[in-house]
Amino acid sequence: LNSECDPVNDIVTVPWEPDCVAAAIGLVHFRSHGRITEVCGKKVQRLYFKTYGKDEHNLIMEGYDEPFSTVAFFGLVSDGTSLWAVGIDGIYEIEKGGVVRLIPFPKFKEIGGVGVSFDLHNFVLVSTSINQRRALSGSTPMLIRR
Repeated sequence: LNSECDPVNDIVTVPWEPDCVAAAIGLVHFRSHGRITEVCGKKVQRLYFKTYGKDEHNLIMEGYDEPFSTVAFFGLVSDGTSLWAVGIDGIYEIEKGGVVRLIPFPKFKEIGGVGVSFDLHNFVLVSTSINQRRALSGSTPMLIRR
């Protein structure tokens, strides 16, 4: 975790490690970059990342252990057993042991100029461009637990 370069967008307690927190990290500025990181005391480790895009330049560069472009994550919640992260390409369920499931974004309805989806049982998705001045990510999806 590089506190000067990695924007932390959300923090939540890890359900299977109650003394630890997980952080959603992500920024889109020409390319996407992010991950889900776990912090337990002074120990910091990556829980999950996913390569974004199929660009031939998206290789793992020497001295790094991630591709140049990865999925940026903007929201993170816990349902008591899993972590749920909203990335630029969908919603991720992360379970203990590293099991990950990707759920595509549902359709958004415009309500008062804001995109909203109530299609997920436990969550509300809100699409906002509040971060537009800092990043070129366009609308940023936010995940809110019901």
